[in-house]
Amino acid sequence: MKKYFLLTVLSLALLNSYAKSDGYNILDYGATNDGKTLTTASIQKAIDACAANGGGMVYAPKGEFLIGTLNLASNVDFHMETGAKLIATTDPYWWLGPEQYGQLQLQQYCNFRFEPWY
Repeated sequence: MKKYFLLTVLSLALLNSYAKSDGYNILDYGATNDGKTLTTASIQKAIDACAANGGGMVYAPKGEFLIGTLNLASNVDFHMETGAKLIATTDPYWWLGPEQYGQLQLQQYCNFRFEPWY
C-alpha cells in the first residue's frame, strides 16, 4: 500500500514540474508580482509568445499582478498557481486603451458626443 501511495505522490510531483517547465512563466517575460507595478505588457508578451509557438500554457506563479486589458489567444491556457491574483488597475487608460481613453477625456470636458466614423 505504501508503494502505491509513494508512486502516486511521485507521479503527481513529476507531472506538476513537467507542466511548469513546459509552460510560459509570466515572470520570465518581465512581470512583477508586487501588486503595484503594471504588468499588462509582460503578461501579454508571454501570451503572444505561447500563441506564436502553436499554443500551450501560460502560468502566473504566487503573487499579485496589476493588469489592464489582456487579449487571450486560441490554444493558450492561462493557469494561476495557488496564491496568484490578477488585480485590475483603476486607471481607465489601461483598460480602455489609448483611443477610447482619448474619447472618454473628450466627452468629460465637452458637451458633445464623439462617435468614430467607419
